[in-house]
This record gives sequence, structure tokens and C-alpha cells, in this order.
Amino acid sequence: MITYFLNLSFISTGVNSIDSILAGGIHSGMITDIICNTKEGRTNFCFSLCVQSVIENEDNTVIFGDTQGSFRPEKIEKYLKYLQKPNSMLDRIKYIRLFSSKSQNLLTEKASYFRPAMIVVEDFSSLFSNEYHGFSRNLHIMKYLHKLALNAIQNNIAVVITSSYSNKSKNRNGLVFDTSICEYVPRTASVFIHMALKLDRINQSRSIYSAQLTRPYSNKICHFQIAESGLIDMLSLDLKDSN
Repeated sequence: MITYFLNLSFISTGVNSIDSILAGGIHSGMITDIICNTKEGRTNFCFSLCVQSVIENEDNTVIFGDTQGSFRPEKIEKYLKYLQKPNSMLDRIKYIRLFSSKSQNLLTEKASYFRPAMIVVEDFSSLFSNEYHGFSRNLHIMKYLHKLALNAIQNNIAVVITSSYSNKSKNRNGLVFDTSICEYVPRTASVFIHMALKLDRINQSRSIYSAQLTRPYSNKICHFQIAESGLIDMLSLDLKDSN
């Protein structure tokens, strides 16, 4: 029997209200799934996490696994500039472009050699969805998340994955209607995810989002804005211009 003694810590999201919902921030030794109805929301959220991680500890490194080509170093540089931090901090955010589920699995196996404080995998299920179908896809995602969870626990790494959901569907007549949230993560695989934070864009022109913890479930909802300088708390919410 193997016992792991973890010195659990957390990484701030850069938004006080979200940190409060997450009991401090993104926890080490766990997988946190950021699910969002827009790619922009979850990607910029991860950029802010990367910046916060390298700021909090000068020894921290972050691995950013990108399955869709969404990594933008210039955005991270803007965040650093706003926070009056040197651009050299970007060097501690290790970017890896992933083109197949095999390379994604390899990243999970080799990541610990870099001793990262955090691993981010954007759109973690997309490559599996492209390469596999039906039960085979679910099985490969389950194996991947199991391996990722063990890596997080054994090496005390904060692991962040992102995924999508849709709250619209079509009936047999082709009409669009609202329905329950449908995450692109199989139920059988989601058991390996420790925490899930759902982001919703509620104002497109002002890039205002809501955040709610769905695993473990909390009915508390907070709001934040994605600006050029990063993520900003919305202490008071006025949606008169909402679209």
C-alpha cells in the first residue's frame, strides 16, 4: 500500500470572489475542470491562472498543453505589464502544442520531470473526440483522466483542464430550444475530476462572466470581467447593456 503525504496549496485565480468560491483558489493535488460556453472565457481564465502561479512563487513553472492553438503569449505579456511584472516571467510558462491524444498522454507522463506547480490542458477532450468514437472514446478519456489524477496526487500538482458545454439543442423539426447543460465529458470519466467551475458569458460587449462551483455543488454565483489587463472582480453588476 502506497501512502502520499501532500503539502496541499492553492493558486489564486486573480479574482477574489472566485477564490472564495474555490476555498482559496485552484488546489494542488486535484483536477479542476473549467467549463464555459465560450472559448474566450475559459482560455483567458487559464492565462490569468498561469500569470498568478508564476507571480506567487519565483520557483513555480507552469505547463500549458494546447490542443487547439489557442495560446497567446502577447495576452499573458499584457497581464504581466498591467501587474508591473517583467516579461521574463513568461519563460516559466512552458507552452506545448498537442496534435494527438498520444502526445497528450505523453505530456501527462513526462510533465513531472519539469516539476511544475500547475499543468493546464486546454480543450482536453477534443483530440480524443476526433480520434475515437462511442465507447472507445469514453474509455480513452477515462484512462487519460485517471492517469492525470494520479499525476496530480503523486506529484502535488494543480491540474486544470477546460471543456465546453451547450445549453441549446434542436428538436426533430430543426428548431433550437434551451435544454439542460450537456458537458462534453462522459459521465463515466467525470468521476476523476475533483472540482468543476462553470463559467457563463452573460454580457458579450463588456466580456462579463458568471462563475459557479458545480463540483462540489454550490449555489453561490459571482461575476467577473475579462479586460485587457486580466480578470477583474465585479463587485456591483449592472447589465442594462446586456446582449
